[in-house]
Amino acid sequence: MTETDAAYIRTQIQRLNSGRYDHDDCLWRIASAANLLPPTVQGIDDSNRPQIQAWVQQFKAR
Repeated sequence: MTETDAAYIRTQIQRLNSGRYDHDDCLWRIASAANLLPPTVQGIDDSNRPQIQAWVQQFKAR
């Protein structure tokens, strides 16, 4: 992951935490930037949300 990707992800996490932005949209942007989901996945749903939320928690702990 490049520093640019990491900065973008940090921005999305700030938006996610603010509560002013759509939760799943922020998760989608994070997952896309971090290449967490296969290209065939078209959005965030109950099957992939926990995985992305766990990744966000690990990223925040860095």
